[in-house]
Amino acid sequence: MIATSSCMQAPPGRAASKVLSVVDIASPAGFDAVTWKRMLEAGTPVAFRRGMTVFRAGGPCDSLHLIERGKIKVYCAGQGREQVLGVERAGALIGEVGFFSAGVFAVSARALEDSRILKIPELLVSKLMDERPDLRAAVVQLMARRAAGMVRMVERIALNDVTGRVASYLLEFAELQPSAADGSFYLPRTHQEMANELATTRESVARALSKLTRAGSIAHSGRRFWLLQIAKLEKSANVTERRRALTRKRT
Repeated sequence: MIATSSCMQAPPGRAASKVLSVVDIASPAGFDAVTWKRMLEAGTPVAFRRGMTVFRAGGPCDSLHLIERGKIKVYCAGQGREQVLGVERAGALIGEVGFFSAGVFAVSARALEDSRILKIPELLVSKLMDERPDLRAAVVQLMARRAAGMVRMVERIALNDVTGRVASYLLEFAELQPSAADGSFYLPRTHQEMANELATTRESVARALSKLTRAGSIAHSGRRFWLLQIAKLEKSANVTERRRALTRKRT
């Protein structure tokens, strides 16, 4: 059974002022500001306490889910096991594959902390996509980026040992996160969250980080990391020329 909100849903007409006053939710790439504002204004905010299910794989999907605040784990499950596909934070859209394809969720999602989701109705999104071909193109780009991310995740887990998975994970985050003046970047993950995404244990992640540090490939202080020898990290992560070319294309 899908968990319900711990608070009453706000009327759609009042949703936008509440959302925009709490967090400045930037529009995804390709979504123009006016269209994005219309989507926010039509959304209904729903609160989820930590541990509550946001949606389950196979359940009906009739709205686009935008995280207003909090932290949501997206995962697939089967035979008593879970594989974390990502941990999403404020401003992220989740469940979009089900929304734009079969009308049922392809994955499950659970709140890792008290969170609030803005549910944007299907009818409005479909209407806007019919009116704005550029919005449809932006949605295709969004889903393509997600698909590419899934391919990288499968490669990372299937082709590497734990040290290689961690090395690949750090390389990818270094590309995505802004760098500080000293060349470092912030990794917004705990060891346990990394372990969940890399299909391993927290202890194995800690050992892999220690191994990479001893090898001189990285340095870190808490969640701030310095990549000292990129070539060594790429070797540990089995980075191929094809993946380097994809990385260059994304940047």
